[in-house]
Amino acid sequence: LQLGARRDIYLERDAETKDNFVNMSANWQLSQRNSLSLSTSLSDINYQSSNIADNSASGLGFGEREGQQGSAEVGLRRQMNKQLTGTLTAKHVKVDFKETSEDYRENRLTLDFRFEF
Repeated sequence: LQLGARRDIYLERDAETKDNFVNMSANWQLSQRNSLSLSTSLSDINYQSSNIADNSASGLGFGEREGQQGSAEVGLRRQMNKQLTGTLTAKHVKVDFKETSEDYRENRLTLDFRFEF
């Protein structure tokens, strides 16, 4: 379990992002070569910009966006031999902003191979 807060300042576009979050993750060793991982996170997002170009492009008036982001991820890892490991990961992300229509969802499937020399 991880609780945190983050603040990012973007000097090049005079913007700031504040993020309060909670993350949880778990990992199970299924067998000598296989493991399963699960993780989830929930964030409160606050984005503010005083850049006029930023404001007009997003249609938000004052350049402020607030909302929540949630994600869930499941991964299966298999060690094929001493040098090669493969991981298959599925992830779902959902972002809901208050008062705007810029919400989105993302589904991602990743296959990763790692070879160690």
